Amino acid sequence: MSTKKRRVSTFIFPTGILIGLILAAAFFMAACEEDALPVVTYTVTVNVQGGATRGNADVRLKDDDEGASSISAVPGAEIELHAVPNTGFVFNRWNPGLTGPTLSPDNNADTATFTMPSANVTVTAIFAVEQAPIISHSFDPAPAFGGVFAINHQSAAYADFTDLVFTNSGAVPITVVSLAGANASAISASVTAAEIALIEGSPIAPNASRPVGIRPNAAQARGDHSATLTLTYREGTNTTTKEYSLELRFSIIRAIGANVSTPTNAIWNQSGITVNAVTIQPPGSSTTQSPEYALSTSAMPPADPNTLNWQSSRTFGNALLNATVNTYYIFARSAANENYAAGTNISVSPAITRP
Repeated sequence: MSTKKRRVSTFIFPTGILIGLILAAAFFMAACEEDALPVVTYTVTVNVQGGATRGNADVRLKDDDEGASSISAVPGAEIELHAVPNTGFVFNRWNPGLTGPTLSPDNNADTATFTMPSANVTVTAIFAVEQAPIISHSFDPAPAFGGVFAINHQSAAYADFTDLVFTNSGAVPITVVSLAGANASAISASVTAAEIALIEGSPIAPNASRPVGIRPNAAQARGDHSATLTLTYREGTNTTTKEYSLELRFSIIRAIGANVSTPTNAIWNQSGITVNAVTIQPPGSSTTQSPEYALSTSAMPPADPNTLNWQSSRTFGNALLNATVNTYYIFARSAANENYAAGTNISVSPAITRP
């Protein structure tokens, strides 16, 4: 009997294909592992100070067409903020919080962007009352000499006073006998002594004008107000006086000369920093205003104090403090106002040193 050997066939896999399959399997396994990892996102929330009556604000991923009051995003994403004021208001600034992100181009732009950090973010949109112009008036008192005395709003409304111009467009001089505000709660002395000298008792020649400043009362809070200005005058050599009442409408965005006491008796303990409550007393008024406070590493307020993050609480918890900073200062101002001249109407505490 003969033994017949069986031939066993062997298939040799091409080396290139084998390497390709191994690499594909490795990439597949890596992708599966990557998909298995949770994606960490954080929340961005936008609030409107004073509510939706002042304006609308939203947040969105940069270049998205639609925004919302709150979105989720991964760290490193480009975030865009949008603010649109309602009629009668203007956008003032964004408040990203003391430890919030840096906005570009700045906090005052109605459209601003920032890079998403690895933390939740809350940004507040702040709208201010639009500076209302004084209503322009003119009148014809039917004088014996046929003159017309016009009162018109001349210049833009300032934060603390507004110029009016008294123009005599008649044929004879007109003399202002007195000028006074009838609503003391809304406007302070209508004119300063220097302005009274320009107006009262000094004839205004035909086709000539005299300016006068009207100042809101320092105790008035931010918002819309009205007052009545009473003008008493006589024409030419006529000894009979006439009166005209001018209705003023204006908005106050900033307090005038409010005295803010100094934050004192600071306590720095394991809970954070707390100072005594301050008082705010506008000059010539018994009315007080509510304070707000801000934390700083500098004893000098910035050129624009609105870049600080103000709060009603006089306590600053450890979450707002930097562990590497050993000295802080606390500023105080009136919460009734949003815009301030640089360095005015603000008090600062003595240096507060870490215990």
